[in-house]
Amino acid sequence: MSAPEPKSPAEPWEDPYPQQKHSLQWLPGFFLLFVLYVLGIGPACRLAQNGTIAWDTVHLIYTPLNLAATLQPVVAVVQCYIRDVWQVRALRIKPSSP
Repeated sequence: MSAPEPKSPAEPWEDPYPQQKHSLQWLPGFFLLFVLYVLGIGPACRLAQNGTIAWDTVHLIYTPLNLAATLQPVVAVVQCYIRDVWQVRALRIKPSSP
């Protein structure tokens, strides 16, 4: 029984873990969905202000952002975005319970 011959330097190297290259391909898509979700609160509030959808629907869809509203910088940025960019005057933010 003889030992296997070592590969010559001219042979191409094979990656022993080919799947790891593609393991983070979903990350940009996830980040894009997250950004669109956060930015979508403006149009949602505008639709609710116009009566197209109910405010309860907006509160239900954006419950995670409402929970994050306990952080003061988050509240300031989101309110500025909704009021200044989307010009929603009747903003109804339900206080989240601690």
